[in-house]
Amino acid sequence: MTPLRISVRFAPEPDTAPQMRLRAVLPLGQMLVIGTLALTVGWAAPLHAQSLAATITSPANGAIGADLSQPIQWTTVANAQAYYLYVGTTPGASDVIDSGEIQQTSLVAGNFPAGQTLCARVHTKVAGVWRSTDTSFTAVSLTATLTNPTVGADGVTTRAPFSWNAIPNA
Repeated sequence: MTPLRISVRFAPEPDTAPQMRLRAVLPLGQMLVIGTLALTVGWAAPLHAQSLAATITSPANGAIGADLSQPIQWTTVANAQAYYLYVGTTPGASDVIDSGEIQQTSLVAGNFPAGQTLCARVHTKVAGVWRSTDTSFTAVSLTATLTNPTVGADGVTTRAPFSWNAIPNA
């Protein structure tokens, strides 16, 4: 005589309450569904996988004319041991900024090459493992340029007003 086998299967359906189905298999392969138990599982907040890599939030990815007199900022990662910021002229390069390991989630960068696309990579160290995310942006010039008189102009008089372009937050 073949013994009775009982199996339990947990089968959640998308956007429905999870169900547990009990079934018994009889000796000749016949199946008898003993019953279905509906389980209600609730959480105080939606479950989301916690990212293990910080993401740069400012300047925004693809920003043109980013004001880099403001700090570069990134998200906080729970249990992060350190962050490391690279900014370069090519993806993964650190020829503009190489922060070294830091604890804060922002960095005042200083002067950048204006009008050039820059690539930033923030590395996050969690449990001894480094992970990174990339972004890119174009910096606005932080150097004023004389607009009147024009470069190379002859016969310039000091009676005419001199003018230059505005610098954000100057």
